[in-house]
Amino acid sequence: MKFGIVVFPSMSINEIVEWGKIAEENGFQYIWMPDESPSPGYKDIFVLLTALGFNTKKAILGTSIFNPYTRHPAIVANALLSIAELTNDRIIYGIGPGGILTLGPLGIKMWEKPVKAVRDAVKVVRSLFKGEKVTFENEFFKVVDLKLEPTPKNIPIYIAARGNQMLTLAGKYGDGVLLTTPINYLEPSVNVVKKAAEKVGRKLEDIDIANWMPFGVDTNADAARESVKGEVALLVSFLPEYMIESAKVDQEKANKIKELMRSGKRDDAIKLVDDAMIDQFAVAGTPNDVIEKIKYMEKHGLTHIMVGDPFGPDPKKALAMIGNEVMPAFEK
Repeated sequence: MKFGIVVFPSMSINEIVEWGKIAEENGFQYIWMPDESPSPGYKDIFVLLTALGFNTKKAILGTSIFNPYTRHPAIVANALLSIAELTNDRIIYGIGPGGILTLGPLGIKMWEKPVKAVRDAVKVVRSLFKGEKVTFENEFFKVVDLKLEPTPKNIPIYIAARGNQMLTLAGKYGDGVLLTTPINYLEPSVNVVKKAAEKVGRKLEDIDIANWMPFGVDTNADAARESVKGEVALLVSFLPEYMIESAKVDQEKANKIKELMRSGKRDDAIKLVDDAMIDQFAVAGTPNDVIEKIKYMEKHGLTHIMVGDPFGPDPKKALAMIGNEVMPAFEK
């Protein structure tokens, strides 16, 4: 089991660097960073990756995610090759169709042929990573006789996916898949990836199955579970309807949470988050509770847990607990 931490680029750069250092000190192998530019309050991801690269030694830095509409694949490829040189190849290219925070401020339609856009971006970027000369054109971007320097790198490509078409794309082309899925939807998602991989002569074992979930860890299980309610309410508010239905939670409550979150009544929405929602959409409780939840997901195909906000009532203490008490349970 791989352990990564998701750090949002909404804090100050110094704070983000500090959290990255804390994560690495506690044994996290990956630091994931969303690209939310140019949404106000979010820092530029290339600056952050560079800062983290200078201030960490071993952790692999992943983008979760770039999108093919606001970030030209050739520009991204060149930047990541540069960061790979800086960090001794500690970089992952994570891509997906993007969201309202990135597309909305630029007036870009959500979403214009997302599977095609992501597929074409993956093909172009992978070719550029290999040092190949690329000429390509679609309705989203164009590349003309481009061959990048420095030396070609084998930078892994992870595809963010929810629906079956994007999961199929990840199975065919991804080194990894980035999920944001409730517990009940994990196995069906993995099965789609597996089927797609096998159709093109690949094995599921060749693909890193990562799932991003809110974490709350503490010696007090009730406090840990209480800490994740805000993030659970957020997930319920934006995840697709079929995922909410798959979670087998109270649909009336879920719909009310969506309504309250969208009208800015976050505190009222949080009050409606119940134990069933926490169990489906988060990993929360004592270290032993967390170990059991991750083991359950491991049995259903998970190979990489992405630890998301808030980490716990005391975030720094929670990361230390994960490093000292949870991770050892998964050492081979």
